[in-house]
Parts: sequence; structure tokens; C-alpha cells
Amino acid sequence: MAGHRSPARRQGRTIVQDFLLGLLRLLMKLLLQTTTTGLENVPPDGPVIFVINHIAWLDPVAALGILPRRTIPMAKEEVFRYFVVGWLVRLYGVIPVRRGEADVPAIKRALQILRAGGAVLLAPEGTRSPTGCLQPGKDGAATLALRGPAPIVPVGVTGTRGIHRAWLKLRRPAIHFSIGPAFWLTPPAGERPLSRAHLPGLTRQVMTRLAAQLPEEMRGVYR
Repeated sequence: MAGHRSPARRQGRTIVQDFLLGLLRLLMKLLLQTTTTGLENVPPDGPVIFVINHIAWLDPVAALGILPRRTIPMAKEEVFRYFVVGWLVRLYGVIPVRRGEADVPAIKRALQILRAGGAVLLAPEGTRSPTGCLQPGKDGAATLALRGPAPIVPVGVTGTRGIHRAWLKLRRPAIHFSIGPAFWLTPPAGERPLSRAHLPGLTRQVMTRLAAQLPEEMRGVYR
């Protein structure tokens, strides 16, 4: 019986996601001025991991609105406790993540999506940057890319800091997204296969590619 219900549930989730994405894009047109470069770098199908820098709460939300593929974000589990926001992220299928530990259920859910040919979005810094500059990356993106396996697409976000001040002045803040080429993680010369021992170096690859999509003054420790 469960097998018969599963396709209907998936179809229902798809309809809800399409509706919420449509609503999000409408709100973005009303509230933001967005520009995007590099859309041609987004793989049209197959598994992919989008990584973004994180300087404001809006970053992952707005990124969903500009990406041409339906994408499932990973978000800290605290988001699910907010009254309206928590309801919306559950409807969309956002993956909750317990920060500060290896969240096995979150990793498994993300891998399910990737292995079904879907797209996942996460901020490899693991939290918002208080300075607006890149902080040291966590190993989550590299772990998913290894186990997926899946290519990674870096998305640099600028302009989201101070958005509330612009809205208070009844202005639409200018937000820019810079999407870099998709890439596969590569091991140190002559070292195969890739393994967890390579994760620090692989995470640096991820963060360096992400830094390349940002202005130099925002690259932080990867400047």
C-alpha cells in the first residue's frame, strides 16, 4: 500500500513546490531588484549541489527564486520552529540540519535527492557571516559531492546585507547572483580513490570556487 501512495505524495509535493516557487518569484519582483550572471552554468538535469555564501537570512530564499531548477535547500533546524516560516519550509520539503554535529538523517535525505537526479542547496559556512566575508567552510558540501556523487555549482550572493534599511525607505534593494561553472571535486595528485581523509582539502576546493564568484573584499579567509 505504501508503494501505491508514494507517487501521489511526490506529485503533491511537486505541485506545492511549484506554487511556492511561483509565489516567491512574484514577491521577489515586487521587493527586490535582482540580476544574475552565469545561468548557463546550471546543469539542465542530473544531480547537482548549489553552494552559496551566507550573509543574510534572505540568501538561500532568494537563490531558490533565481535558480532555473527546482532545488531543495538544507537549513538549520531552528528555522522550523518559527510559526509561519516553519510551516512554509515543511511544505516545500526543506531539509532540517542539526548544526554542530554530523546530522546523518539530513545527509541521507540530501543523498536521496541527489541520487534521484535532483538538486540540493546549502551554505557550506554553516551559519551567517557576521562580517559579510567568507568564513571557514564545513565539510558538508564535500561529503555530499563525494557520496552522491554530484558536481557542485558555486553561487555568489551580494547585496543582501542591510535589506531591511532599504525596505524601510520603500526601496527595492539590488541583489546580484554570480553563478560559476559546475565542477567535480578532484583528489590531490596521484591520490585515489577519494575518501574522508581528503575532506579538508576538498572543502577548500569548494570554498575557493565560491570565493571566485565574490568581490575580493568578500572572500574572507579565502582571499
